[in-house]
Amino acid sequence: MNWLDVAESIGLPLIGAVVLWAIWKFDGLAFIYDIRLTEAGIKFVLFSIFRVGFVPFSNIESVHQLNGGYFYLRVYNFKNRFGHPTFLIKKRKGVFTKQVLVTPDDADMFANALTRAGVQVIREKKRGTG
Repeated sequence: MNWLDVAESIGLPLIGAVVLWAIWKFDGLAFIYDIRLTEAGIKFVLFSIFRVGFVPFSNIESVHQLNGGYFYLRVYNFKNRFGHPTFLIKKRKGVFTKQVLVTPDDADMFANALTRAGVQVIREKKRGTG
């Protein structure tokens, strides 16, 4: 075994670990896909410029802030940040699904903006609290 074999066997896993750490630490997935609040609703974007979806505030029945891990089978998963609070958007009408999971950058700002727009935001109590 020469030094190139050793460097390759150590280097590739190390590079993979660094890439995964960077995605987790710097919200790398948020660069690829994210949500943006507008005056009329929630815009779903790719690479911060391509709009791939839009939900007007008038089509949102309610938004639930979830605490803890949940597995939803019939929900479109648009979560892109690890360790951030998750919100479940329940739409009045939908083509493929009526529910979307998102992880906004600032949970309080997101919830307050939705409340100001007249959307019902329901925050779950943290587990273990009265």
